[in-house]
Amino acid sequence: MSSAVHLIPRIDPDRVGAQRPRIERFPPSRTTAGQDFTDLIALTGEKPDGSQQYVLDRAVAERPDGKLSAFEVALIETRQSGKNWILEARMLGGVFLLGERQVIYSAQRFSTVKKAHRSLVNKIRRTPALFKKLFGYQGQKPNDDVKGIKSNGAELSIEFQNGARIDFFVRSGDNVRGFTGDLIILDEAYDLESEEIAAMMPAMAARTVEGSPQIWYTSSSARAKSDVLRSLRERGKKPWDGTDARLCYLEWSTDEDINSDREDPEVDMDALIEAVYEANPGAGSRIAVEYILETEWRAMDHHEFRCERLGIPIPLGSDDFISSTSWTRCRDNELIAAIEEFGGVEQNLRDVRITYDVSPDRSRASIGLSGVRADGRVYAEVIDSGEGVDWVPRGVADIWHARSQLPVLVQMGSAAEDLIPELRRLGVPVREVVLREYAAGCGRMFDAIKDGILAHSEQEQLDSAIRAARPSYKGDTRFIWKRAHALADITPLVTITLATNPALKALSREKNTPDDADERQTTRGGRLVARRPRAQRITTSR
Repeated sequence: MSSAVHLIPRIDPDRVGAQRPRIERFPPSRTTAGQDFTDLIALTGEKPDGSQQYVLDRAVAERPDGKLSAFEVALIETRQSGKNWILEARMLGGVFLLGERQVIYSAQRFSTVKKAHRSLVNKIRRTPALFKKLFGYQGQKPNDDVKGIKSNGAELSIEFQNGARIDFFVRSGDNVRGFTGDLIILDEAYDLESEEIAAMMPAMAARTVEGSPQIWYTSSSARAKSDVLRSLRERGKKPWDGTDARLCYLEWSTDEDINSDREDPEVDMDALIEAVYEANPGAGSRIAVEYILETEWRAMDHHEFRCERLGIPIPLGSDDFISSTSWTRCRDNELIAAIEEFGGVEQNLRDVRITYDVSPDRSRASIGLSGVRADGRVYAEVIDSGEGVDWVPRGVADIWHARSQLPVLVQMGSAAEDLIPELRRLGVPVREVVLREYAAGCGRMFDAIKDGILAHSEQEQLDSAIRAARPSYKGDTRFIWKRAHALADITPLVTITLATNPALKALSREKNTPDDADERQTTRGGRLVARRPRAQRITTSR
């Protein structure tokens, strides 16, 4: 937390953020279809603000031959800036105004993809003029099933009577290479790799002969390993000289020289407020400036605040300790799709442990488990995560009784240790993990993520903990997890680190012994049923 005292000046209640980007570059054009796109979306009862209209006007500007001026569109915006509305307008306008037949929306996270699909489906369902255009429409009511909407785990898509189709994909290195269509949207582009784009470009370029394809990159500002975004930014900042003539680059940000160090008592608060307005088109309308300064600025990691709220790229060497690319590659997309489609997927695990953790201030806690799967990967899952600690003993006890009394682990000397007496009163034996063993587990966890040995099913609480975790070194090489900023909750990560350590040790032992099931020591295991996320309980087991 900040030790310096900063008084926030009075905020003008009528002022909103900058409606034009600070950095922009776009091809010359004669006309734009932007207003036509806006008129189409008006059927839904929604209207754009100035920044949204500005983006559409530049992105779908047209050449004299009627083709789109821009082949690549890069939109770099901070949170709560209205990006999702722009993308929905672009997809629907492409289908109904530009005659685009194949549209692909992709993102790194399944939750983002699912949310984007659900939002666009809901918009279509509540708009009669659009709902009637769906493939398979035969007079159904808005909430009835229609063939044109696919919402199962294996397929998320929207198909229309004119033959157009919008597909929604969770992005991975393999499927990006196969992306081709009239419109490709690469959301959460901070995690794109240059090799993926290089593999996709030839197929997209071939469509320019007869069509007018477009690739969109949308993201918050670049992280240390965001090679694609950094390259786009360098191209977008170059003065117009007639080269690179088909890039439309629009970035909301502020100058990197702004002093936003909350530990510095000399911070110019008026200048910081101006920077917030400059970088956030939604300031004053979608998000309160007071909230940004009183909550986010005081609690978020310094680099994270500058990246997510001021649009300033994270400096090289100061990015997340756990590689987001490595964590994404540990995601089991087939399992995620099966959970979404069937509601639960049974997995046989061995070397299973139940664990829990409590934050130092006792404001949050998590319960998790981990075990070795038949494919040799270690599966980790957060079973429960929520506010407070009163619910934890009973939650652990219920799981312990239901899961054949599997071993329960807790970190010695942590806030979680205080709950041991209550757990024992409930009949649950608990084994305490000493600091040295926990530190070794953190190292094994880090290596397992890097090497792809770990498997997970993309849980928001766990993903957030991964991004917020930093190392606290205990000696030259060993470390334990610590929070990157005061608002961070890393209890999900600590929980699965404690749980995966025995499983990872068991795998390591097996590499040095004959691979014969009869010679392996019998270990405790069980059948885990992974289910869809819920409000408090993330998944249940039986």
